[in-house]
Amino acid sequence: RLPPVLLIQLKRFLPVNNPIRIPFPLTLANTLNHIQMVSRRPDGEQLDELIRTYRETLQNGSPIPQVRGDILWKLGVVLSDRFDENGEKQDLEDSINAFRDCLAITNHSKPRWIRLHMLGTRQAELCTKFNSPNDIDEAISTLDKCLKLYSKTTGIDGKSICH
Repeated sequence: RLPPVLLIQLKRFLPVNNPIRIPFPLTLANTLNHIQMVSRRPDGEQLDELIRTYRETLQNGSPIPQVRGDILWKLGVVLSDRFDENGEKQDLEDSINAFRDCLAITNHSKPRWIRLHMLGTRQAELCTKFNSPNDIDEAISTLDKCLKLYSKTTGIDGKSICH
């Protein structure tokens, strides 16, 4: 259940009419994401609500790859936030899967190297925090792709983002 303050904020941002027929869960997910960005970091209950909403949106939402990719990205970020809060391995694994799925269907929106960086750092965290050495090769490969793409995109040596 969303806190009353968040519900009041939601009503301010929800469109009065929906001429392009955006599915309500997608509208709600975008609204929740906007509120998340302009307010303090969500707490446990708000994170749970965001995760439920993003998952529902993915189940019922748009087949358009860009829209689906953006929702997968947002789901991955919120799952990462919840992992940071509670340390549950499943949240970290689900976050990694959402980032992977997002990268598989999108090539634009945020610079791709940012998405690769988030995926690679979370993969490395899975290896180190949960003693999963089998996954380290994937983390290294992802971060290597990130550095190469960063260098190519910006013209700056990619090693500078590692510091």
